[in-house]
Amino acid sequence: MIPLLLEDSPLFSPIALVLIGGLISSTLIARIVTPAMYLLLAPKDQAEAAA
Repeated sequence: MIPLLLEDSPLFSPIALVLIGGLISSTLIARIVTPAMYLLLAPKDQAEAAA
């Protein structure tokens, strides 16, 4: 994607920028936000609730 971004094409450069942004944001969401939300919102174990 970097070569397309650095190219002076009025069609491919903006598309490459959007694709790079989407890949970075989806990676961050998948690797950071999803596990954090799971830890916050997952139901607790029954053993912890009984104690």
